Amino acid sequence: MSKFLSLILFSILSASAWGSPPSDQVQVNLNVEKWTLPNGLTVLFHEDHSVPLVNYQQWFRVGSKDEVVGKTGLAHFFEHLMFRGSKNFPEETFSRVLNSKGANFNASTTMDYTNYYIEAPSSELEYLIRVEADRMRNLTINPSTINPEREVVKEERRSRYENSPEAFQWVILPELMYKNLPYRWPTIGSMKDLNSASVADFQNFYNEFYAPNNAVIVVAGDFKTADAKKWIEKAYGNFAAQELKRPEYKPEVPQRKRRSKTISWKVQGPILTMAYHTVSLLDKESYALELLGSILGDGDSSRLHQELVYKGQMATSVGSFYYGQLLAGRLLFVASLKNGTSTSKVTSLIQKAIYRIQKNGVTDRELEKVKNQILTQQVGSLKSISGRARALAFNEIVFNDYTRLFTDLEKYLAVTKEDIQKVAKKFLNSYQQNIVIVKPK
Repeated sequence: MSKFLSLILFSILSASAWGSPPSDQVQVNLNVEKWTLPNGLTVLFHEDHSVPLVNYQQWFRVGSKDEVVGKTGLAHFFEHLMFRGSKNFPEETFSRVLNSKGANFNASTTMDYTNYYIEAPSSELEYLIRVEADRMRNLTINPSTINPEREVVKEERRSRYENSPEAFQWVILPELMYKNLPYRWPTIGSMKDLNSASVADFQNFYNEFYAPNNAVIVVAGDFKTADAKKWIEKAYGNFAAQELKRPEYKPEVPQRKRRSKTISWKVQGPILTMAYHTVSLLDKESYALELLGSILGDGDSSRLHQELVYKGQMATSVGSFYYGQLLAGRLLFVASLKNGTSTSKVTSLIQKAIYRIQKNGVTDRELEKVKNQILTQQVGSLKSISGRARALAFNEIVFNDYTRLFTDLEKYLAVTKEDIQKVAKKFLNSYQQNIVIVKPK
């Protein structure tokens, strides 16, 4: 960890005992250079020579929200295809060669973006650049790469969603909440669409969205920026920018009536999931919503854990959190209940806990605690090179501004008790509830 981050972390841990520090006393600042190629490719460089490693992040502004009805699951499918080889780097590049070089690599897909990363000894940076550049525009897309992965993805859907009540409710809930926005289907897509997706569907999706002007690269670790620029320009410089034609997003109609759905499963006790429409993570109210979710249901000392688990003995676990996306946001509540517990009673108790905040607000101590939690979590995530690289990429890909990373802590610390009470009143009303109940068969 750098000396700067060590000092910041020390100040935060001290604040846990003495109160949250003023926002102007807690700052994050990293040495970062932003560079944009003529084709629109954005690159961020963060040198850290403390260990001989380099972390290479390649993110794309494409997720399942960029799909259309009848062609869902394409964004996530590429998380698999991207490891099946490209024109100049066959599949064994990932299955054998990178492993032999001591590299770690993986990928993930959300509704808003897709990210790929490789971490390896710094001596391998030029090789990593050539690998990632080649699969950005020269991926091997044909039946021999698609069909085996199609079966893998279908099995992933079966095992992770269709055979798991805890996960399957996350398929049902978006369908219940969203009638217009492209968040109403799961990132993995429907089984029907996975079966019907053609080679042309994959090729068209790839050609449009896997483009330099739709990507952000972060190079972090032990390297020289001048060398990295030379290698990146050589590998990516001849790629042409693409015209990005995203689907049109029709806004949601405000919800005026409670929605619910109940399914039966072989579970020991009922599982209750409740969600309220809120704002996207681009909205300034998202900071107050995140703190509100933590006060209500993050940790053993939270209000809902104390009431439903510790005192009421009605649930084995309960939690709440804000989940923000580019086009919308949700405040979610999840409770695993003991067998025989009434889901309607627990729903009522959660709403009463919300009402108490709407009427009386939160305490100074609660606000101080959740701010300190945020501070510790955020700085903790920046201790590693990979954590810093990921944070820089996320802020650039989502906000078009990596420097948001440096001001986030100030915005959390600036949230007041009145801000939290305001968002509770605005968004968490009973007629805005979306409820999924998994009941024992």
